Amino acid sequence: MMGTIITLKDGSNHTVLTILDLMDLVDTYMGAEMKTAIEEEFNEAELAHADDDEYIRDLEQENKGLRDHHKEVMEKLRDNQSELNDLNECEVFVCGFRLGARIMLEVLDGNDKWG
Repeated sequence: MMGTIITLKDGSNHTVLTILDLMDLVDTYMGAEMKTAIEEEFNEAELAHADDDEYIRDLEQENKGLRDHHKEVMEKLRDNQSELNDLNECEVFVCGFRLGARIMLEVLDGNDKWG
């Protein structure tokens, strides 16, 4: 872990490795009131960040719900497309069967156009 060297107005250098080190310097050189004010601000920022985390979790959950919904819709679309394909294949078969029956009737009737 790297520290930060802080030079104060009196020329003294202090190494700050953690937030606790920084807060000790604030308490020593700026007083307990300033330390308390900074701690309160820091705590408010942490609370705001906690709200952000909750908001992000909510968005992720909502996004998962949307993905699940989209997946469900796509499955329904595939099922409908498959059903339409089956119906189309049946229609093609019926048309082909009718055409074959007409050809057979023409041949058996003797009224064929080709001979």
